[in-house]
Amino acid sequence: MVKQFCVLVVLASGSGCGGGDGGGGVGVVGVGSGAPQPSGDWVFSSPDGTAGAALDLGPGDTYTVLIGTITSSGQNSATANAQVETGTFAVTGNQITFTPKQSTCPGPAPVRVDTYSFSGQNLVLAGPAGIVSFAPNNSSSTATVGLTFGCFSDAGVFMASPLAPVSN
Repeated sequence: MVKQFCVLVVLASGSGCGGGDGGGGVGVVGVGSGAPQPSGDWVFSSPDGTAGAALDLGPGDTYTVLIGTITSSGQNSATANAQVETGTFAVTGNQITFTPKQSTCPGPAPVRVDTYSFSGQNLVLAGPAGIVSFAPNNSSSTATVGLTFGCFSDAGVFMASPLAPVSN
């Protein structure tokens, strides 16, 4: 599952998976106060492996977050429904502010402020929607994933829609 969501991030944001200096690695970088700051690719997978999320904190303080569900899978291929948001982020102390710029969900997208911490190597984000623990995305995959972009309703119903600019 982690490998499949790594592929989803690659397709959604153009970023790489695995280590290196090209923005695809996962880790922390120091900020002026000396406090650790998250960077790189992070993944969360449901216990059954059929749903998950990927977060890419990239260069230039840009981010891509993808929430997806696998709709079919084979040995080296899969299809998935994916809700995608891109924007900019800023870190102050132990808070990270996400400012959406584009989304596959139509309408305004509010600025979100989450508290972050590290539990071992995992990035833990806590906000109004709950707490999510993202693992470092150190995987690489050659699997092919066919994505359908769209938006999940509060009831979990998926509606196809393109990535488009949003207001805050």
